[in-house]
Amino acid sequence: MKNKNNQRLQRDIQRLLTQLLQRDVDDPSLAMITLTDVSISQGAYDAVLRVYSHEPDVVAKDCITRLNRMVPHFEYALRQALKRRTMPHLQFVWDEGMDKTASLMQVLRGIQDD
Repeated sequence: MKNKNNQRLQRDIQRLLTQLLQRDVDDPSLAMITLTDVSISQGAYDAVLRVYSHEPDVVAKDCITRLNRMVPHFEYALRQALKRRTMPHLQFVWDEGMDKTASLMQVLRGIQDD
């Protein structure tokens, strides 16, 4: 069972990072990025942030590289907003589950059209 503090921290990080991604990111290739999940390690030392883009032209590897370069900015902003002594280290990863879901939906649409 997850710790209630970790659950609250996950919700707060997801809410605040969603706002930061919309407000602070000027890179057009990151404009349609969605934060799909936040997972925090047991001791709240690390946070894995799953992201996805519905834009077909977005290259996942480039997107993740850009977001991980911005981690210090995001960590600073979260530290200021959440007033915590320690903040988990953020790491962005591509949500491959969403890719699988999108391809499955495409197959289902093809079957429906036939």
